Amino acid sequence: MDSSFNYSSRMKYIEKLKLEYHKLDKKSKEEVIDQAVKILGYNRKYLISLLNNFKPKDN
Repeated sequence: MDSSFNYSSRMKYIEKLKLEYHKLDKKSKEEVIDQAVKILGYNRKYLISLLNNFKPKDN
């Protein structure tokens, strides 16, 4: 995981990713997940769970 990605940056990235993720077909979702795993360093299943259940914090 890139050390410049703090918690807030990761959550913003996940929030943007989620908007696109649910519009994609299965093959495209796999590619997006692969890329996000490389960028964030998260476990694949954990990332999928975040994308399916992510609720941004109200600031």
